[in-house]
Amino acid sequence: MENFDNLKKTPLFEKHCALGGKIVDFGGWALPVQYTSILDECKAVRERAGLFDVSHMGEVIVYGEDALPYLNKLVPQDVTKLVDSNHIEFYLLSHILHKGTFH
Repeated sequence: MENFDNLKKTPLFEKHCALGGKIVDFGGWALPVQYTSILDECKAVRERAGLFDVSHMGEVIVYGEDALPYLNKLVPQDVTKLVDSNHIEFYLLSHILHKGTFH
């Protein structure tokens, strides 16, 4: 298996590997491009369902002395309880994004 130490990984990375996903560098993220053959996967999606790990698609960095209180107003979790290398997942609605700029 290739070494993906230099790539970012989603919370599902280990699961993708355990399920036999073919992992590639996808824009700096270690993500699966397929598990079996393309034909098998197309058939599975048509007959059942297909899922795509989108946890790599959004990243928000908020900084400044009021960053924590601001984030605690935006998200349902208490961000002050996060430790290094942890994350939370949440949705930012479009009307919130129009009121501020995220860097």
